[in-house]
Amino acid sequence: MCRKCHRKWISERAEVNCVKIKSRLIAVELLGDWSRVMAVSIVVEYCEPCGFKSHYEELASAVKEEFPDVCIDSRPGGTGAFEIEINGKLVFSKLELGGFPYEKELIEAIRKAMNGEPVEKITNSRAPCVIL
Repeated sequence: MCRKCHRKWISERAEVNCVKIKSRLIAVELLGDWSRVMAVSIVVEYCEPCGFKSHYEELASAVKEEFPDVCIDSRPGGTGAFEIEINGKLVFSKLELGGFPYEKELIEAIRKAMNGEPVEKITNSRAPCVIL
């Protein structure tokens, strides 16, 4: 909880201050260390010839809806790729799992990154298509 405005934060940290950075209210640990402010950058590498751009756009929209000020970018990837990095760390790989990430799990990973917690690799995926 913030000591100034008493806003409740997801973080379990007891002492934080609210600070506005780029019009976004975030929690900062009271350690006098600005490196504790966690800006989150997301990069999605996807295969455009595979038709994965729509998956990226859907995911980017969901992320922006939940976290309006998070930076989410895309870059072209190899055949079958849909890889997601949070702050430079690979957290999801379609090449490894065969499917696409569940939005809920990605949102939780972003929330952890924003709180300065370690982000674990997402190990579940939904099937890329359904055969009827």
